[in-house]
Amino acid sequence: MAGVSASALCPGVATPVWTSTSAAILRARTLSSFSGQHGSQRCFLSTRGLSATGSRGSTYSCGSPVVELNRAIAIAETEGPEAGLRIVDQLGLDDFRYLHSTRAELLRRLGRTDEARDAYRRARQLTDGADERRFLERRLTELASTTGSG
Repeated sequence: MAGVSASALCPGVATPVWTSTSAAILRARTLSSFSGQHGSQRCFLSTRGLSATGSRGSTYSCGSPVVELNRAIAIAETEGPEAGLRIVDQLGLDDFRYLHSTRAELLRRLGRTDEARDAYRRARQLTDGADERRFLERRLTELASTTGSG
């Protein structure tokens, strides 16, 4: 597997989501991964905050990059992609494919397609899985006819 392993960063915690084009599935998978963290995280308040509201969740932090990436996704769903992107851009996980695919999705939602394409390309570069690669290539194809950087 290319890049950083999620289990190496945060053992026992589900990997970040955002591999589905369906927002409903995304939210369900996100909440599902958070519910599993209650028993494994030192910081109960951050996982509790995620299941409530984005503004409450943004107050707390456990410090684990994978948990923070999941928190950014939840906050993006409740407060908007700009709020989630602020968290993602502070994580510094350059070799973690899920960071780049999450960042790409947030940038796409903000209409910053040039930056989104670069992030999708980086995620694809780090991805060995055929399904994930097809998803990322489909996103790149969707953005091929779009221009914009802000």
